[in-house]
Amino acid sequence: MATGLRRAFEAEYDLAFAAEQVFPLLCPVREYDWIEGWQCELVQSVSGLVERDCVFVTAFPGLGREVWHTTRHEPSRLVEFVRVGAHCSLRYSIELRPAGAGTRMTVRQAWVALDSEGEKLVRALPPNQVQLHWDFLSRALAHYLATGNMLALA
Repeated sequence: MATGLRRAFEAEYDLAFAAEQVFPLLCPVREYDWIEGWQCELVQSVSGLVERDCVFVTAFPGLGREVWHTTRHEPSRLVEFVRVGAHCSLRYSIELRPAGAGTRMTVRQAWVALDSEGEKLVRALPPNQVQLHWDFLSRALAHYLATGNMLALA
């Protein structure tokens, strides 16, 4: 029986914008518009944007080269990726639901270690793993939607 170490994380954010405004920005190509320092290599996309079976590559510090495969793409509702690197695999989903006049965004990550190095990495993830990234990203997303400008890193 396979027993790769697994840890899951979740965070919710309320945005004062409709899902139809938010969803198109949850795309590796559109993230250049609102995430300072974002870099990826688009490998496969029929439309040139995120879609089911879109594949792109990132290289975040400490994680190295990772391949992202879009497994679900339900416009204005859900985008999900499987992200695989040398030592970890990660299912990463962003779900949007109506919330009053805006949108509730739920970000989920499920990390699985692929080897002993991955186990070290997964064990070291803090309990607030999603919030570490998405507290800023949710503000950057809202700022971009409100102003059309990228929010600078502090």
